[in-house]
Amino acid sequence: MANDSHIVGFYTLTSTNLDNSDNGIKGYPRHIPAILIGRMGIDLRYQGQELSKTLLWNALTKIKAISQDTGVMVATIDLKNDSLANYYTQYGFKPLQNANRLIMSVEHLPS
Repeated sequence: MANDSHIVGFYTLTSTNLDNSDNGIKGYPRHIPAILIGRMGIDLRYQGQELSKTLLWNALTKIKAISQDTGVMVATIDLKNDSLANYYTQYGFKPLQNANRLIMSVEHLPS
C-alpha cells in the first residue's frame, strides 16, 4: 500500500504447509498446504486509521485467488503475542493447538 512517494503499509505472503500428522485438524490431509501472512506493518504516521484491516483483507483476498490455482487450503498467521489473538479471531481466524498460530480455511476467505 503506497501513498504517492512512500510506503504506507506492507505485508508478506509465504507458501508453507502445516503438519497435521496428529490429525488435530479433522477433515484435512497429513500436510496442509497453506499461505503464511508473515509480516504486516503500517507506517507510524498512518496508524490508527484502520489501515491494518485494509491490509488484512487485501492479503486474504490474494490468498483466496492463489487458492483457486493451487492446492492451498488455509491462510495462517503466527502471533508475536497473545494480545493479537483477539484482533485476528474477530475476523474469523481460529487457534491451533499451538496458541501462537491461527488459521482460516480458504472457504471462509473473502473473494
